[in-house]
Amino acid sequence: MQCWICGDEADTGEHMIKVSDLRDLFGHTTTQTPLYRKIDRDRPEIVQGANSQKLKFRTRLCAQCNNARTQQHDKSWEALAKLLRSRPTPIRPGEVIRPATAFSSGLRTGLLGVHLYFCKLTGCLLRDGDVPLQTDSLANAIQANAPHPNIYLGFLAVTSKRLQNWAIVTPVQALFVGGRLVGAQWFYFVGRVGVHITYATHIHRPDRANLWHPSSTSKTLTLGKWRNVGQTLTQKHEASLCASLGRCRAAQWRADQGWRCLRRNRV
Repeated sequence: MQCWICGDEADTGEHMIKVSDLRDLFGHTTTQTPLYRKIDRDRPEIVQGANSQKLKFRTRLCAQCNNARTQQHDKSWEALAKLLRSRPTPIRPGEVIRPATAFSSGLRTGLLGVHLYFCKLTGCLLRDGDVPLQTDSLANAIQANAPHPNIYLGFLAVTSKRLQNWAIVTPVQALFVGGRLVGAQWFYFVGRVGVHITYATHIHRPDRANLWHPSSTSKTLTLGKWRNVGQTLTQKHEASLCASLGRCRAAQWRADQGWRCLRRNRV
């Protein structure tokens, strides 16, 4: 298997959910304190350690890309996630966050790192699910340490008590109009913190407040509510996208790998 970022021999696994996120939510995972992984309606499977292959994408990366090239990106997300989780009161939808204090490298560099971290996860998720979307542009952004022009992030405050006990990676949902990709999305949840990852060729003005891109000049992030942000990408914008592109129908496509969920208890 070749590394999808650089083309070298792929010999390392990438965690679907960052180990630091899992430890912050669940504590250390051992044979005595395992996690349980559930994919859609399948029976829960026991996970006995943080390095279990059950916690990693099937798609692999080379050591250079998974470590030296993207290590700072991983650290940027770890820093932002820590800031969101360590606030005196739990984060809530509509709250405005000033993330500059999270990054020793500076706000712009730190947030770019977060953006590229989710570019890396997006590429692995696309490859794992055989999603018919090219990952070349994601690889180019990571190698150039530059923003991807079409990847937007929405930062979410999870208010559902049930969801706060889970770590979840959703499948990719994509929208094609006339055979051309116009949008795709997936979600990353760890306890109270969620991220909505969107690929979009066009962002409607009402959605700009909830979707962040490195080209933004804002020094703040506004937290959305996961039930209301982007949940109907393939429904909400279908009519307007079709109209703007001169087509009357859009084709939806959903990855078949299912919701990947982790929690401490088997139920």
